[in-house]
Amino acid sequence: MLFAQRYISNELTHFVGRALPDNDARYQLLLTILKDGVLGAGFGRGAFLGWSLNIKSKLALSSNNKYQGSYVCFADIPVGDLAIHVNKYGPFGLSFPKPFLLKCGVSPVFYVAGGARTLVFRHQVDAPKNRKITGPMKVLSPAESLARPDGMYMSFAELFDESERQLARQHALPGGDAAEERNELNENLWEFLNLYLFPYIKFFDPLLSDGHPDNFYMEREWRTTNIVPFQHSDVERILLPRSYADRFRGDVPSYTGQLVFTDSL
Repeated sequence: MLFAQRYISNELTHFVGRALPDNDARYQLLLTILKDGVLGAGFGRGAFLGWSLNIKSKLALSSNNKYQGSYVCFADIPVGDLAIHVNKYGPFGLSFPKPFLLKCGVSPVFYVAGGARTLVFRHQVDAPKNRKITGPMKVLSPAESLARPDGMYMSFAELFDESERQLARQHALPGGDAAEERNELNENLWEFLNLYLFPYIKFFDPLLSDGHPDNFYMEREWRTTNIVPFQHSDVERILLPRSYADRFRGDVPSYTGQLVFTDSL
């Protein structure tokens, strides 16, 4: 017997125009996205302006606003269960099959419960390549541990300083060669943290109701820090109110895929 779980989907849905003032503006944004064949956060003045990633150094990672830019978010929710998300993000959207989005670099986020306690361990280095963990020694909240070097997160400056100390111990090289190696390590570390790790972490409050705007866990979010270029044939379905269906078919005759009327969900 083939078993399946309905709380995940074979496609991922992206809603458009949440911040726009009305449905006509959201509909025009949907048309722009389909015309340009690019899904990204860098839209303005009716056209796609390009890719960007803005790192807010003064904001905490737990604010969910530290990394702002062109990354695109999707919900891993079956179509029949999208009503709660239509109420949060608006009635316009489009979805793509998971295999297509995986090729575009889309991946699930790592959810962290904001009220959960974080265990802090003592690390003991026995040898250059060995590490022994003897703990837990203390329990901190995520907000507390974010600011501590012995928590789950260290500041970039602290990480870079530690990498330099390790390099100094392990490589007794002339200053020029050692500096070049340090710079390469720091650049690789910065790229890993800021492009591939921290933008995929999302904090949420698990005690909020399912429909609360800040209960992000209910979205089963996937995202990418890049844009998603596509053809109309890549789109699995378009979501819109029934009153826009005839207009949409006239405006986008090249789209022959499925339409879902969000006011019927």
